[in-house]
Amino acid sequence: MNRWVAAFGLLCVCVSGSAHAGVDFAADSHEWNGLAGLLAAAQTIDVTLQAANELDFASLDRHSVVLLLAPEAGPDAKNLVELKSFLASGGRLIVADDFRAGRQWVAPFGIEWLDQPGPAAAHYDRNRELPVVQVAADPHAVETAKQWTGPKSAYTPAQFLGHNVKNGVVLNHPAAVQPMAGASTAIWGAFDGTPRTAWLMEAARGRGRVLALADSSVLINQMVARVYDNRQFAANLLRYYCVEDRPCQVHVVVNLRGARGAFADVPDDRAGWRAGLDWLSALLGDLAGLLRGKLVAPGLLAALLLAIGLPAVRRAQALPAMLPPRAELPRHTSALSQKLRAWLGEPMADYRKPAQLLANQLERLLERVEPGLAADRARLAGAPQRRSGSWRRDDVLVDGLVRGGRWSPQAGKRLRHVLNDLQRLAQDHAPMVSRQQFGQLAAEVEWAETLLRHTVQRTTGAHPHLPPETTPSSARQEADDDPTR
Repeated sequence: MNRWVAAFGLLCVCVSGSAHAGVDFAADSHEWNGLAGLLAAAQTIDVTLQAANELDFASLDRHSVVLLLAPEAGPDAKNLVELKSFLASGGRLIVADDFRAGRQWVAPFGIEWLDQPGPAAAHYDRNRELPVVQVAADPHAVETAKQWTGPKSAYTPAQFLGHNVKNGVVLNHPAAVQPMAGASTAIWGAFDGTPRTAWLMEAARGRGRVLALADSSVLINQMVARVYDNRQFAANLLRYYCVEDRPCQVHVVVNLRGARGAFADVPDDRAGWRAGLDWLSALLGDLAGLLRGKLVAPGLLAALLLAIGLPAVRRAQALPAMLPPRAELPRHTSALSQKLRAWLGEPMADYRKPAQLLANQLERLLERVEPGLAADRARLAGAPQRRSGSWRRDDVLVDGLVRGGRWSPQAGKRLRHVLNDLQRLAQDHAPMVSRQQFGQLAAEVEWAETLLRHTVQRTTGAHPHLPPETTPSSARQEADDDPTR
């Protein structure tokens, strides 16, 4: 994890308090290396995430999707038996890792892990530890995937995983993967100029699939919060294995240290069989009408049943259709965003003044949510010693929106942290603000700005819980038409 601190220097994540960021990939952590943003964002794309630190095969069935994030331990011999049974039955496994034990979970399925990434033509903020990569596929991979998804799939895997990703995914000091000889694999993201050295690759095992992502940090709070295309890619990744007629649920196992349990799935094709039998019954009824009651020789009847029944069974066993991906709202370029870029480009020793301007901007946005706040602040303007009353009113507003269901508790908690930081800056003897601290504060205010604008625009609240990290395309069109964005 220390490598991330260096890599993210230009992303301004090393702020006061980061030294106490806690365990990497903590599901409930709002620190830069946590996953609270990922779990909260999943709510807006109809994906339920179940976070754990242990993989229990007994809790899985053939429809389960498992995401192993930076596993610390590989599978033992018994675990491999259960894993292969899980995948052969139709299970789905996503492994996101760089230099830990992820390679041991994908090697049995034809994916080889490499410690050195391939070259990249572009880098985020000119930092070579942050390559910008694309989701793409060659014709061979597309043809291979048709055997997995079926010919009627509305998207190729590359189209799905790269949906609405505009400029590319930013990786953070990644590893790489490549296919082993003879394996049934498909590459959905290759490094530049190296078609067999990938950052994103998939393999098949029986009816199941394995997706390898050679970077675990793509999904942490800071990467998802600061890079628009990373948020969209994370949304695509979570929905990738969702299918129609089933709740979309992903078992997220972080920092895995062991697995237990036995996979014992009982196949249940009753719904498919019922559909097939209904279709068969209707067709036989039509045939009976055509025969007008004449007796049919037993051999002919048996042949008819075989000719009609077998396609019905095949239809019942057809792969369910994938759910479509969800598009994010495009990141707006507001006057605030432009000011932030300008301020960060100036070599100031103390960013206290622009930080106080951020506080003023957030107050104006809060006034749009509840116009009554403007009158309160007007009365307090001539009495700086009473300014804290204004912030207390902000807290009441946040509490009300959370209780009313318009914001999630996670979003409310995060906004309170932003308000507390800004309140300290409003004091007469506020401490100095470094460039790194200002960069982190700016990122949080940008997030709060998006949340508040989203709240004002969507008073009925189709997707009220977070800033619009993943919203249907209709909402994206509304955002495009909004002149305030």
